[in-house]
Amino acid sequence: MQLLRQYLYLLFPLSLSGCVVDVTPLIYNSSPFSVTAQEEGNAQCNELYNNAKFTHLKGKMPVRPAEIPTRAMLSVATVPADNEVRAIQALEAAVRNCRQLRAAAGMPTSATEDIQAARVSRLRYGLYKGEIPYAVYNHGLVQVMRQSQDFMLAGETAGQRGKEIGQERQRQALMQAETQANLNKINSNITGYRNDFNSYKNDLNHFYDTIPSGTWFCKGYSCN
Repeated sequence: MQLLRQYLYLLFPLSLSGCVVDVTPLIYNSSPFSVTAQEEGNAQCNELYNNAKFTHLKGKMPVRPAEIPTRAMLSVATVPADNEVRAIQALEAAVRNCRQLRAAAGMPTSATEDIQAARVSRLRYGLYKGEIPYAVYNHGLVQVMRQSQDFMLAGETAGQRGKEIGQERQRQALMQAETQANLNKINSNITGYRNDFNSYKNDLNHFYDTIPSGTWFCKGYSCN
């Protein structure tokens, strides 16, 4: 609702001035909830995921945000070795630092991302402690990502519907504004006509009052 009010407040004055601009994409895509905003935010963290330690995790688990486990990763039944444990620690640090980098860059993580990150972090901790093998971690990661994507899809569908409703309300608001403007113009014309009529009537009454007696002019509709 707040985004819709921002949309209408920004668009309505522009429409009255004759400059109509659709600002929906600017508002919608600037929200942390949108996929576009998340991808742009994660791009701020590319350097964090270039750590050389992460080469120890290659082929065993995804490292970068939104990276999906491969089929081979789902079959790795071993627990991490010592050097891999240190790489997992570094990965957890990168994820947390990425959140701070995004916030500083004005591209904060959304609630959906935070929930997903918390779930994956718990899985990563089990991997770090040697309580679960890579295969279990990767299967869990797939489930978390699937649930998150389903939620995001439902959210974006709702967002699109909200955008359509907002555009319809915008059209209605513009039509109402145009109708009111036309009514104001008609009322102004009526007032002008009324003033002209009153002026003509006063002139006619003055003409009647100046008619000298005994002439063939007479007042009213009949002459005596």
